[in-house]
Amino acid sequence: MEQCRYLTDRERRVFNLVCRRGWAIEDAAAELYLSRSSVNACLRSIRDKAGISRPSKKHP
Repeated sequence: MEQCRYLTDRERRVFNLVCRRGWAIEDAAAELYLSRSSVNACLRSIRDKAGISRPSKKHP
């Protein structure tokens, strides 16, 4: 991931736990001593920096 060098240390830690290892947001938050909203904010920032939009929820 070329954009990885632009991530903060916190964003890298969140990315590694949630995106690479598949941890739940709640588990990553507990491991990193962050709130769930802080983890979600990091994920938003990572998506913004990578130019990725959030997957839309499909309604039946």
